[in-house]
Amino acid sequence: MPTLFIRCPTCSTAFPSRIGLSTSERTNLIVNGLRDQCPSCGREDLFYTKDFFVPPPAEPLPSDAGMPAPEDASPATDRPVRRRRPARDAA
Repeated sequence: MPTLFIRCPTCSTAFPSRIGLSTSERTNLIVNGLRDQCPSCGREDLFYTKDFFVPPPAEPLPSDAGMPAPEDASPATDRPVRRRRPARDAA
């Protein structure tokens, strides 16, 4: 669920709002005067539908290319981690 961002009219800082949308809700959102405060300059303002946007996805860092995800590799051996199976109840 993407979080919608807004941009401060005073300092132009983009920051996350308190609104998140599912894919099906993206076209049906109407915001009529949501009050929010910029974390950078502290200005409090009213924001409307036209003020909200979904930021573009972050670019991966070049050093991250080709590296396994942290949960897929052991930091000590860089091999896949074996997950223990839950113990079965002896009946």
